[in-house]
Amino acid sequence: MTTMLAHGASGWLNLLMFVCVRLGFNMLRLGPIGIVLLLRIRAGSSHAAAR
Repeated sequence: MTTMLAHGASGWLNLLMFVCVRLGFNMLRLGPIGIVLLLRIRAGSSHAAAR
């Protein structure tokens, strides 16, 4: 895809590439947050089961 962009692809391909990169960065940002939340929930449920 980057080769096509370098050789002057149409504008919609630039937009598609921008959307893909933005979604990738969102996944990189939200991935660790999801893991932390999952660990909190799991720790809370195991702590509640011990009571």
